[in-house]
Amino acid sequence: EESQYVKELAITQSKLQQCLKKQMEVQQKEEAGLGVSGEIKKEKTTENYKIPICIKLHDFSSESELLHSIQNFFASKTDSTVLIQCDPVAVSFQRIVHARYICEKERSEYRKSGNPYKKHLIFLIHLSRVSDTSFTFDFDMRWHYVLVDDIKPSNISHIPPTIDLLHRSEFELLQCELTTTLMRTFRTCLARLIYPYERNSGDIQEQIEMMLELFDDEDFMTILKERMVMLMESTTRNKNLSSTLTKSWQVNVATKKHEVVSAGTLRAALFNRLSDTVTRIFMHILCFIDRNANLLLYFQNRNNKTLKDLWLRIFQDPTIFSLGTIYTNTGDYEPRYDVHSDGIK
Repeated sequence: EESQYVKELAITQSKLQQCLKKQMEVQQKEEAGLGVSGEIKKEKTTENYKIPICIKLHDFSSESELLHSIQNFFASKTDSTVLIQCDPVAVSFQRIVHARYICEKERSEYRKSGNPYKKHLIFLIHLSRVSDTSFTFDFDMRWHYVLVDDIKPSNISHIPPTIDLLHRSEFELLQCELTTTLMRTFRTCLARLIYPYERNSGDIQEQIEMMLELFDDEDFMTILKERMVMLMESTTRNKNLSSTLTKSWQVNVATKKHEVVSAGTLRAALFNRLSDTVTRIFMHILCFIDRNANLLLYFQNRNNKTLKDLWLRIFQDPTIFSLGTIYTNTGDYEPRYDVHSDGIK
């Protein structure tokens, strides 16, 4: 049942996203003074039901205005959908319930009339996690209820789909998002490293440029990913064994209100947890491989095959490159990331 619900949730979010996108396209045409002629007009007459009519409940000053708008919606001779936006901060709970009652009554009358056109009503209620305003509702068989967490597509938000975040293990997601997360967060990782000598902005910029070039080094990245995956696997396994909680990591994030509020959406909060694990492991590795400027040594000799192969063999050897479990989600405690040096700068 849970799997079916999540599947329906994904389909509903996808349809809502498509509807809102079409509505924005029409509004942009109208604002540009182009109207809805040509291709848009043709689409509106043939598939008008796909473009919802958006109204805001707080824009109506009286019950009669809302009633008149709903009656006009049902009187139109075409398949259509109306989206009623409700903000519990701007309108009271009683007003939202009364608006739903008006819609139910008009829909009942419409169904009795035997009209063949399909009419759909959607109440979109914006719930803010930082507001003390609460909204409650009774489940009614005449309505379908869906929680919409985030409708941004992955190519815009650069976050995996919600379904993947909810149903895949933490280790699987870490493997899939490793490269993307590294490219997004490595600058922050470098800034958090603590060296035993003072560094200026020019040194940091040179280090960033060096890392960008190393990310294009296939040999270096292959071993880096192998080492990170090994640490990720041991870290997630030990974290699960040491945890006294039986709930999944997704539920663990969902119950941390401050994480969800800070991220804005549950989807972003889940991805932030993954990103945090990746960055912590990457910083621990950087602290090890940049000791005594070893990373710079590799970079300067990357065209020398003998020295490069030697450096990579040492990096790949688990008896030499040995790091214990990386502790993540340390709460208010933030560990130091010291890069040790024997005086070599």
